[in-house]
Amino acid sequence: MTNFYILQVPSNYKRQYAYPYGEHILKPRCEVCGRPPVVNRLISARVRFERRVTVADFVHSPPELLVTDKVKQVFERDQVNANYGEVEVRIAKTQEELRSKLWHVCVGRAHASPEMNIVAVNQCLTCGVASYSTWDNGVLIDESRWDGSDILRLYEDVVGILVTKKVRDIVEREGFTGVEFIPAGEYTDPYPESRKRLA
Repeated sequence: MTNFYILQVPSNYKRQYAYPYGEHILKPRCEVCGRPPVVNRLISARVRFERRVTVADFVHSPPELLVTDKVKQVFERDQVNANYGEVEVRIAKTQEELRSKLWHVCVGRAHASPEMNIVAVNQCLTCGVASYSTWDNGVLIDESRWDGSDILRLYEDVVGILVTKKVRDIVEREGFTGVEFIPAGEYTDPYPESRKRLA
């Protein structure tokens, strides 16, 4: 059984590091519900920073994850199962430039285990993307329906990005910045009142 972790933004992230916003066109969104498609693929990403250019090794641009060239090189050397796409960076209101090239991490996919008791609540008739209920206990992966990626999302997209223990160990060994980890089995829904439960 593989150990998974929920990838989290540290609480002091925005005070320490530049945060991209306002111009990230990473995936086409549904014209009806506004959500990105479930299937992830490598695409051309564009992000904008204003004034501040100090970036962490992990750059959070929800719903996407960007990493510095240093992270990409270490992940490739240590054979982390992930793919990367180019990122076009635009910086406003400063002449400074980022010190590192950024890469968009194309995450893999897995299904939630039936033990989570998570169910589809409604589904957009245009794009097919569903909203899901809250769940029981922690986050559990159905490994028989996991594509083997070390960086992934659930098809029942309720917890953001997950990583394997391999990724967590590399990040902690290298001292990469801008990320924290919560064991998936201990992660409960932080907003259960905002999600319906049908059963």
